[in-house]
Amino acid sequence: MTGRAALGRTARPVVFAAALAVLGSLMLAAPARAQAPSSGSAAVFAYERAPLRRVIEDVERRTRYRFLYRDALADGKTVTLRADPSTFLARLADALRAQGVAVEADAASGQVLLSETPAAPAVRLRVGGVVADAETGAGVPFASLVWREGGAVRG
Repeated sequence: MTGRAALGRTARPVVFAAALAVLGSLMLAAPARAQAPSSGSAAVFAYERAPLRRVIEDVERRTRYRFLYRDALADGKTVTLRADPSTFLARLADALRAQGVAVEADAASGQVLLSETPAAPAVRLRVGGVVADAETGAGVPFASLVWREGGAVRG
C-alpha cells in the first residue's frame, strides 16, 4: 500500500467524526425556541374562525411564547384576528374575552396563561313602581318587567 492510500483510509473516519462534532455544536447553539419576530418585520398573525388550539400551536411555533391552559378551556373556542407581533397578545385577549377566556402574559418568561374569566359578582336589583297604560294612565294588573342581559332574559 502506498502512503497516500493509507492516509485516505484513516482520514475518512477523522473527517466524519469532525463533521459530526460540528453538526452537534450547531444543534446545541440553535435556540430551543424560535424568537418572536421583531415589530419591524412583515410577520403577521392572521386567523379567521381558527380553532384556539391551532392558533396556540402556530404562535408557539413562530414565537418564544408557551401557553398554559386546561384542554377543556380551548374546546369549541375559535379566534378571528389580524395583528402584528407587537399587538398580537392584546388582540388575542380581546378576541377571547367575549368567549369567557382571560389572557395573562409574562414577557420575561415567555409564558401566556389562559384561564376562565372570573364571573362578575351577582348584582341584585329591586325595581319598584307601577306599569301604567300609556293612554289612560291606569295601572296594568299583573304586568312584569323583562330585559335581556348578556344574552339571557332577566326579570
